[in-house]
Amino acid sequence: MKQLFIGLLFCSFFPVFAQQSGNQGALLEEQQPDRVMIIPFRNYNYLSDADYELATANNKTMSEISTVFRYGLDLNLSAQISTVYDSYSILQDTSITSAAELRKIYSMVRYTYQKPVDYASGNVNTVATHRADLFGNQVPEEPKKGTIVRKEVEEEEEQEFLNAVIDRSDLLPQLANAYSVDYFIFINQMELKTNYKHCLDRATNNFEREVLVHYSIYDAFGRQLKGEAISVVLGSNDKRLEDIIGNYLPQITQNIKTSLDKQISAQMSAQE
Repeated sequence: MKQLFIGLLFCSFFPVFAQQSGNQGALLEEQQPDRVMIIPFRNYNYLSDADYELATANNKTMSEISTVFRYGLDLNLSAQISTVYDSYSILQDTSITSAAELRKIYSMVRYTYQKPVDYASGNVNTVATHRADLFGNQVPEEPKKGTIVRKEVEEEEEQEFLNAVIDRSDLLPQLANAYSVDYFIFINQMELKTNYKHCLDRATNNFEREVLVHYSIYDAFGRQLKGEAISVVLGSNDKRLEDIIGNYLPQITQNIKTSLDKQISAQMSAQE
């Protein structure tokens, strides 16, 4: 069932990415690229005030909406990562042990709100600032529809993101050895939030809606390189799942992949 679900979702939303990955297959083999493991968000780390509308518009149950986004985000990120690196998604792994391995990883990870982390910029402070509920206390901005928003450090106030904190120092080195992995990307949380105070079009009752993804990047030694929350804005009238997954999520995953590029480049420069 899991394998069938992945196949149907991939065929529906990602025909272009498959072609991009195939075109670069020979080059990747020659260069022996770094391998990146993707850890999906836990089910309870999906937060949304839009699932009733989306379920109605797409003839699905509300529980199915979170599953579609969980796989959709994972497939999007895998496709982006695969254009340069060797991507391994434990969620897409249909082997018997993958689900047990993912549960083991979750059992050794806790989530805390803190300031963004960026090894490439010299910001490696990973101290949690507070323990809040998953929605936090942040006031959403009002950017234009379709624009990427980075929840990073600002001049007077620092935004926060939900970080994945590894409780066992040997977890990532063990996984790196078992799966020949060089880097890990944790998708910590996904949010769908509607800003009913900001109407994009009064005539159609179209309000601003934000897709927000919190993520962390670690290397094989368990050192955190990156952590932030990044979002894209759409309208509440954008209710087709294939449009949200196919048009908006790639903007987020492309930025995650770019962040990975920067961190790897910074590590390589430091080693020279």
